[in-house]
Parts: sequence; C-alpha cells; structure tokens
Amino acid sequence: MGDPEDRRPELLLLRGTRSRPSPMQGTEVLTWQRFQQRLSDRGKRSQLRRYAGVFMVVRHIDRVHRPFATALLLRGITRGMCRIVDERLHAREIGLWHLLGVCWGAVGDRLNAPALMRKANDELGRIEDRFANRAVAGLARERRPVYLRTDLTFGLTAGGSVGHVAGVLNTLRAWVADPLWLTTDTLPTVDDAIEHLLLDPGRHHWEHVERIALAANMAYTEQVDQAVDAIDAGMVYQRYSLNNYTGLRLAVERSLPLVIEFNGSETWIARNWSGGPLRYERIAQRIESMNLRHADLVVVVSEAMREQAVGLGALPERVLVNPNGVDTDRYRPDVDGGLARESLGLQGKTVLGFIGTFDRWHGAPVLVEAVAKLLADRPALRGALACVMVGDGPEFAFVEERVAALGLSGVVHLTGRVPQEEGPGYLAACDVLVSPHVPNPDGSAFFGSPTKLFEYLAMGRAVVASRLGQIGEVLVEGETALLVEPGDVDALAGALGRVIDDAPLRERLAQAGRVQAEREHTWHRHTQRIVDRLASLLNG
Repeated sequence: MGDPEDRRPELLLLRGTRSRPSPMQGTEVLTWQRFQQRLSDRGKRSQLRRYAGVFMVVRHIDRVHRPFATALLLRGITRGMCRIVDERLHAREIGLWHLLGVCWGAVGDRLNAPALMRKANDELGRIEDRFANRAVAGLARERRPVYLRTDLTFGLTAGGSVGHVAGVLNTLRAWVADPLWLTTDTLPTVDDAIEHLLLDPGRHHWEHVERIALAANMAYTEQVDQAVDAIDAGMVYQRYSLNNYTGLRLAVERSLPLVIEFNGSETWIARNWSGGPLRYERIAQRIESMNLRHADLVVVVSEAMREQAVGLGALPERVLVNPNGVDTDRYRPDVDGGLARESLGLQGKTVLGFIGTFDRWHGAPVLVEAVAKLLADRPALRGALACVMVGDGPEFAFVEERVAALGLSGVVHLTGRVPQEEGPGYLAACDVLVSPHVPNPDGSAFFGSPTKLFEYLAMGRAVVASRLGQIGEVLVEGETALLVEPGDVDALAGALGRVIDDAPLRERLAQAGRVQAEREHTWHRHTQRIVDRLASLLNG
C-alpha cells in the first residue's frame, strides 16, 4: 500500500474572485466563506497539515485582507506546496521568507497606527472647517456626476449590493450627464459603456480592516483628483462604506453637491452583530456623523433606516426614503427558465424559488422547514414539488444540514451562488417565489429593502413573503402577494399550499406584481427620485 501522506487531498480556495478554475482530480474546492465555517465548526486543529497542497485564488494578489494571518493559516494546513494566485495569474509562494516579510509589514503598520489616526483626524478637522463656509450652487444636470464606490470587497458576482450599484449607475444618466464611476472593483451587470477608474487602496494596513479603510482615503486623493480634473463634475454620489471620507473631501474642495447613500451604521453593526465595538470606534463614529450631517441629500432604503440616519446627525428634511428597485428589462416574465429546469430536473414539477445571500434575516431555514411541513401534511405532493434555493452565505451550511436531516435532498435544490447575470434564468424556472424574512436577531427594527422582493415582482411570478418592515408595506395582501407572519412555519406552509392549489390566484398575483414593479419600482424611477429631490433642495 502507498504512503497515507500521498493520499492527502489538495485544496483549492476561492476568496473574493470571479474566477472558477477547473480543479484536478483529488482536489477539494471551497469558497473562503465555507472554509471559515469549517474552521468554526470543527476547530483549526482538525485542519492542521491536512492537505498535500493549498492554492488560494484571489481577485488581486496585493488586496488580501489580513495577509499575515492568512499566510500563516494556509501554511499550517498543508505539508506541501502553498501558493496564492490572482486573476491576472500573478503568483506568490507562501514560504518562510514570505511569512517573515508580511509579518514585518504587519508590525510596521501597527507601529504606524497612531500616526495614521493623527493624520486622519487632522484631515477630518480641515474638512469640517471648510464645510462651515461651503456654498453650493444648484444642481446642474448637464454636468457629470461622480459615483464613488469605496467598499473593500472584491470579486463580487451577485447580491443586493451588486444590483443596487448597477441599478443606479445604469439609469443615473437618464436624469443627469453620463456618470464617472470611481470604484475599487468592477461589478457584473454595470453597463460597459460607463466610464470607470479602478481605485488603488494602497498596500499598507491590510492586516486591519479599519486601518486600511482609513489609509485608503489618503491613497485615493491623487487618483480621484486627477480623474475629476478631466471632467466637468456636477455632483458627488458616495455609496458610504466604513471610515470613508473621500466623498466629503471631494465635495467640499470643489463645492459640489453631495449625495450619501447610507445602508446602515457600521459602528452599530459592529456593536450589535459583530461581537463588539470597532477598535477605532471614535474616529469611525466621527466619519459616519460627518457624512450624514454634511450631505446635501442622504438616501436610505427604508423608514427604519431613515430614523437611524437622523439619529446619527442627518437633517430630517435632507433624508430621502427610496426603496430598492429592479431592472424590469432584465427581470421579466418571458425570461427563459428552461435551461435551469432541465439542469435541475424540474420538468413537470411545481417549483418554489428563493434567491439570497443566506444571511440570518433572510429566513432560508424557515423555508426549508415549511417545505417539510407541507410535504408531511400532503404526501401526494412529493415528486410533484421542488424548491430551488439560489445563493450562499452564513446560514448555507445549516440549511444544507436541515435539508439532509428532513429527507428533502431530492426536493430542495441548493445551487450555491450563481452569477448575477444568471439569476433571472433561475427565477424564471420557478412558479412561486418566496421571501421568508425573519426579524433581526437582536430585536432591532428590520431596516432592509430586499432587492429580491422587486426582482420577484418583475419576474411575473406569484410571491409569498413575510409581513415584516418594508416588505409588508410594499406588498398588498391578496393583490400582489400572500403575506405571513415572520418565522411562522405553519403559516408559510399553508400559504404555499394555497398558492400551489389555486392556479387563478397564482396568475392574478403574478400579473399584479409585474404591473406594480413597472409602475413604482424600476431603477429608472429610483434615480429620478434622487435627482429630483436633490434639485428641489438645492434649486428651491
């Protein structure tokens, strides 16, 4: 027999990349998120020197969060080759010299942290002083808007944030001039014709997400200024991200109107959902407050988010509640779902559908339990019913376990994350689309505006959803959806059974939902509300 060491598998890790390389036989493939979940479930010691070799594919080799900790972890789980490769085919061996280099860099950055904080606070003080004397002329629609996306996440292929960025960028030019997109990464479904510049956040402080976000402001300065110098800029639209004040600086230095898209307090999320306050909470709070206080318009997606923004310093009259939207040309009733039905073996079945990032508030486990309840109450449906769940995320592994435990492996199809462009095809394969959201686990108000909700309506499919927050405000019971109490498995199963049985009801809900999406919830209308409200505030 061969040496057991020779039979150790290799591991291919996919971290923040859109690349999907074809692995060799005997190679285990995991996303970084799934690998982190495994470490959490089984412990790091269980993975110690487990693999014959490890290859991690990333979006950009110089933009890996926590490079020293990552390199140390990768080196610890393999006995052999250990390499990081990016989408440009740049490669880096993880050996002793690399470990020493990134360790030295991390120490240097940590020693430099006090100087970074002082410099950032000095810059914020100068920005604050200039806002005291800032004068902004009215909105000039013929001048080009500058859209800033400074998120330090890379390789996104799908999700609500992708849909939102693409939705605003693709339709903003209907109301003002063509936008200039300054971004840390490109995103799928953004129109290729939109001019963009990739921002380089720099190479320091990647061991700590709060510090890299601060340092990135300084790295962006020259890049942003050169890009904006080349155009006739008319406004700044900033998708707010942790510790970012680039939009503030740009707006005050050039006397441009500033729109802040605010999707939630990073300091609040850290305290309530991430196990404790940010390490540099005071400066993060200062930056968050300055963005909200000085913006000419703050755009939020829900009433609960408006209350949070006002509580953090936004002027109530400058806050626009503007729910998410949908591209009704991309999501429409006549999209062909045949390929997805065939690949998943759904022919001849009534199909329930769900798409999302499997976060705690998405309620994916509730849907699985409801399907099990429905089949237990009506055994005749087994073989005639299927449920397609598209996406990946924190609760995916738990959902996978529940599907197996409940004997639903042949009924519930977990596709994993699919590219944003393929999402409509999977939704088109379904007869009923489900939004089983649950309340926030900490008891706070549900502040979301689920993008999936508007995509469901636009697809012209019957919708069953939780009566929760904005969901219950957008949908009309019995007209555009069936609504149930959040987390109520029995109620959800009952509503699903009702809409499965009643074909005329399904058709009526589907048609009314499509009409509502076209009339009220297009991205075109979304951006129109932003530009019109900004113009009314500035021009009177």
